[in-house]
Parts: sequence; structure tokens; C-alpha cells
Amino acid sequence: MKRFLLLLSFALTPAAIASPNPSSQSKAADQSGIPAPFLQLLTLDQTVTVDQDSTPASLVQASPESEQRASDSGDGKSTEEAAAALAKAAQNPIANLISLPFQNNTIFGYGPLGKRTQNVLNIQPVIPVPLSKDLLLVTRTIVPFIYQPTSASGNTGEFGLGDINPQFYFSPRTNSNITWGLGPTFVLPTATQSLTGQGKWSAGPAAVVVVTTKHMVFGAVGNNVWSFAGASDRQSVNQFLVQPFLN
Repeated sequence: MKRFLLLLSFALTPAAIASPNPSSQSKAADQSGIPAPFLQLLTLDQTVTVDQDSTPASLVQASPESEQRASDSGDGKSTEEAAAALAKAAQNPIANLISLPFQNNTIFGYGPLGKRTQNVLNIQPVIPVPLSKDLLLVTRTIVPFIYQPTSASGNTGEFGLGDINPQFYFSPRTNSNITWGLGPTFVLPTATQSLTGQGKWSAGPAAVVVVTTKHMVFGAVGNNVWSFAGASDRQSVNQFLVQPFLN
């Protein structure tokens, strides 16, 4: 009798799967004479087997590890592009980016006998100020610290702050790979030693052009200043400066 009931339960299992609601299970149990809990266990076991074998392809999901790897790959690419864009902007003297470049110039063979060494450290903070959606004001100030030899053959020298040179560039905002700016520049007699500055107030025009390509940033900065005030015992200033750069 037990074997007969067991075979009968397996024969009725497909019908239970097709109608998995409790009322259908109870009805099937009544018709077969098998207790409902026992029939439910058989039905659940068979259902799990069927679901595992027939999982639709559309429901297959990536594992968390593969999702994390894909996310890391995307983030890495965007981070690399952002780093490249930042590197280019850092080489652009009129970029819309606050920066603090340091430039050190060491001049060997300085002086009448060519035996001394002069050193100039320029601290050049760049601060952009948006004036409108189409115009940017970029302030670039050169603050020099100078070591100046005082004799041709001795080891003495003077060290101090030089003349501060603020520059102002009005630069149109554009999506072009060529950016440019025009504006005034000034030289302030801020030197702490007589040999580290000119002792004159000077002013003049300044200009900058920058070309940014996929692999390069190049251009030039130029200005000319004339003195208009300052110490009467110091020489007048008429000074032109051009600084090309290639990165």
C-alpha cells in the first residue's frame, strides 16, 4: 500500500507544479489521499529542480566580483582622462585652474670674471576670476627671491625679495584648442635689497597664446614694461620679456 501511494504521488506531482497555489495543493491532496504536507515537500523539491534547469537567459546576472571589475575599469579610464586633462591645464598659464608653480633659475658663470653663481626662485601663483560666461580674468603674479653675488671673486652676496610682477590677462572662454589673453602688467619696487630690484615702478602690456593638442601644450608669454616713477638715482627701465614654452 505504501509503494502504491508513493508511485501515485509522483504521478500527480506535475499537476501540482502547474498549479502551485495552496488551494490546488489541498485539492490534489484530497483527490490522491496523500497528506498535504508530504505532497508539498515533493512539489517544492521538484520545483527547485525544474527552476535550476530552466533559468531564462535574461535573468542571468553578473556576479558582484565581475560588476566590481567592470566598475573599476570604467573609473580607471575616466581617472586617467581626468589626470591627462589636469596635466595639460597645469601647463597652461591662463587655464581656469588655481595653481602655484615654482620656477628656479640658476645662472652659472655670473659676474665680470665668470666665477659666481646667481639664483632666482620665482613663485608664480595663478588665480582665475570668472567675469562672465564668456570672459575670464587670469591673475599671474611673479614673486622672485634672488641671491645676488656682490663681488667678482669673493663668496659674499645678498639674498632677498625681488620686484614683484603682477600680470592680468583677459581671456575669452572658448572650446577651441587655442587660448589667448591680453592685459596689463606691472613691476612693483618691492625688493628688500638694492641689488635684487630695479627701484622703479613700471607698467606695460602683456600677452599670452597657448595651443593645446592631444600630446602637447605650447605657446609663449610676452610683455614690455616702462618705468614711470621710483628712485631718481636708479636707471630708467624699458624691458621686453618673451618666454616660449613647450610641454
